[in-house]
Amino acid sequence: MISTSNHPAIFGRLRTGRVLPPRTGRMTGRLIGMMPGLLAGLLAGLLAVTVATAPAHADTANAGSGNLSDLHLTTNAAGPQVMLLQVRLSWLGYHLDPQETAAMVYGPSTTAAVTALQEKWQLPATGDVDGTTWTTIRSAAGSVGTVPAACVRATAICVDITARLVRLVRNGRIVASGDARFGAAADATAVGVFSVQSKDARHVSTAYHTPMPYSLFFYRAQAIHYSPMFARDGYNGASHGCINLRDRAFAQRLFAVSPLGTPVVVYRSA
Repeated sequence: MISTSNHPAIFGRLRTGRVLPPRTGRMTGRLIGMMPGLLAGLLAGLLAVTVATAPAHADTANAGSGNLSDLHLTTNAAGPQVMLLQVRLSWLGYHLDPQETAAMVYGPSTTAAVTALQEKWQLPATGDVDGTTWTTIRSAAGSVGTVPAACVRATAICVDITARLVRLVRNGRIVASGDARFGAAADATAVGVFSVQSKDARHVSTAYHTPMPYSLFFYRAQAIHYSPMFARDGYNGASHGCINLRDRAFAQRLFAVSPLGTPVVVYRSA
């Protein structure tokens, strides 16, 4: 499950819509292509920026033949490909053991994150990365570290429909994230830059008579809220346009720190 209330601020400060680590971004970026052992040693003490500094073009690296169908990563694998995987898992909100990311090792936390992602995207939950899983990860992560410029506010709620993720951004840093579910085609979730118009911690839908705890209304009747149905059914279903959250603690936290007027940015990263 995606880390929410305890999600570490693993990315550097967001500037003009892109995640950059303070002062060390250029140096670390140049080192990405160097020897894995050297890279691991240099980054061991810079965990806070390890996953933020992989260049966007780095995701072109794949299995030896270049064919994604050949890719297979599993527990105890190590090296640059594992690092590229960990970069994207972290960007998608999964908590990874700092020792694993520093050593570029496919350990227990990486396996758990891959398994959770596979379950989210309704793939066989093997914990291993094959071509299908890697393609899904790359598609969901998009350009790692990039968000719309409107997300870079004192506090903003950034909603990436492509990644099925809500990110809480404060002072240019991602401080929490959680899985999200959206409206079906007939009740599509609005895309654009909005703000919290009203709040209701105990809201019940007047149209559908269903509970909508911790509702943050941002566009007409559409709200970000905890959904017991999403928590129960996962992605076997959709909302009527609202942004559903399945982690109650994350929904509660988001509600608590989002006053009226908080920007809500809903976008597709790919």
